[in-house]
Amino acid sequence: MDLPPGDYTITVLGIDGFDPILGALEEDGTVVDCADDSNVDYSANLPTTGEIESSGLNAQINITNDGDDLASVAIVVGAVGTDMTGEYLLIIEGESITEDDTLDYYSIRLSPVVVSLGVPVSVYVFGAGSDLDPLVTLVNSDGDPIVDEGEEVSCDDAGSRCWLETESLEGYGLVVGDEEVEGTTFDSLMYVDWDLLGIDIDNAEGFINYQVSSFGDLTAGDYVIAFHGSIGSAESAAEIEIPADAVMLTCSQNAQSLTGETGTVIPVICPADCGGASVWGTDIYTDDSSICVAAIHAGVITSAGGAFDVTILEGQQSYPSSTQNGITTSSWGSWSRSFSVSPLGGGK
Repeated sequence: MDLPPGDYTITVLGIDGFDPILGALEEDGTVVDCADDSNVDYSANLPTTGEIESSGLNAQINITNDGDDLASVAIVVGAVGTDMTGEYLLIIEGESITEDDTLDYYSIRLSPVVVSLGVPVSVYVFGAGSDLDPLVTLVNSDGDPIVDEGEEVSCDDAGSRCWLETESLEGYGLVVGDEEVEGTTFDSLMYVDWDLLGIDIDNAEGFINYQVSSFGDLTAGDYVIAFHGSIGSAESAAEIEIPADAVMLTCSQNAQSLTGETGTVIPVICPADCGGASVWGTDIYTDDSSICVAAIHAGVITSAGGAFDVTILEGQQSYPSSTQNGITTSSWGSWSRSFSVSPLGGGK
């Protein structure tokens, strides 16, 4: 990324015990800074991550561009130990949209290690108390917006004005040291769609490119950007095959959002830390049940999220309740449409 003159704080939070390390490199590969356990008081609560508590495993670096020109810096997130895999949240503070600098660009380098856990990359942009109404757009290497069926792949207001269905960020946010970054209805959340980008899960390469601006170029101000991603292994990448057309879900999304006749099998991907949403049934669930929570209940995924198949089924006369894998479902009587969940390739 290219940093205008100024001060920047970059922090990575491990999720569910993941111990990340953080580094910054110049264009020629020179190490600017690196950090492991920085013991900074940062935490988060976001739709795709759930609650991330403050931890001594968090890593943080500070970068100052005291020159007159842009400084090109690559941020690298790694893991402590070659066998450690998991999810992380990378937070960048110090960025802003101004009258003179209306566009910022970020690129994520793809590899099998980045995609092998089946966790879609999610990007959050918070106005962070400024007047900025942020807009995040997926772009190609030339900076031109990617278009899907005539619509730009972008997100203005999460939950209402996005190319892909997302949750509003109102009620979510970050704690960055002594300050709180509270999400609003104007903040942005962008999921990546593997199929749209033509990504080969087993041999992923290239970059995902994002453009941050203000909606309609009408506002300006500081912002905080956060990336939810994961680090897997080359071995796990070879073992998992995620269909390119897998649907990326939110934790609360139910099967009424999935179209298809009885017997239709739909591959889906759930984020981490789903819980609390309503589910009715055992093994077979009402179609107004949370798909992700049902999958945890059925043991198809864990709270770390992941990919699996959803099969559309006909309605049942009754749906029994049960407690499995830490999830308690409710019972229900007759319902018009159902679904079941199974490992990828095991839909029935």
